[in-house]
Amino acid sequence: MQKEFGVRPTVAWNLGSYGHSAAAQALFADMGMEAQFFDRIANEDKGARQENNTQTFIWEPFARHSGEKK
Repeated sequence: MQKEFGVRPTVAWNLGSYGHSAAAQALFADMGMEAQFFDRIANEDKGARQENNTQTFIWEPFARHSGEKK
């Protein structure tokens, strides 16, 4: 994206995923992503988040993956 369009994306889009593993978040962080959007969530989790008004949340990857090269 940087080479062809001169932009560096910072938000990942996990479209149509049937599960969201911590490994995916770690990989996105390693690629420099700062956020992720996904469109499916387990019904139980969705209901609880709607009831508690917590649909927006911070999902941090494994501690050793901060998206920065060390």
